[in-house]
Amino acid sequence: MFGMLCILFHFPAFTSPLSGRQKLGWYWLISIAGILYGVVMEFVQRDLVANRSFEGADILADMVGSLGALAISLSFKRQKQA
Repeated sequence: MFGMLCILFHFPAFTSPLSGRQKLGWYWLISIAGILYGVVMEFVQRDLVANRSFEGADILADMVGSLGALAISLSFKRQKQA
């Protein structure tokens, strides 16, 4: 889920006229924001939502999804440059 979220946010940068370095910065920023969002939501579930628990595995899954989206976006960026 977080991977798809990040890819959808990467897409406007991918199609924009930004330079390659600027696109790379946006890809990283979006992926890091996705990871931070996942971590914050786990703490919100633990502290503020009844009948929900904190899961370290969920944080790991969110990280893998966000970084996987980063890898996919970077591979598309490289293909477009070629």
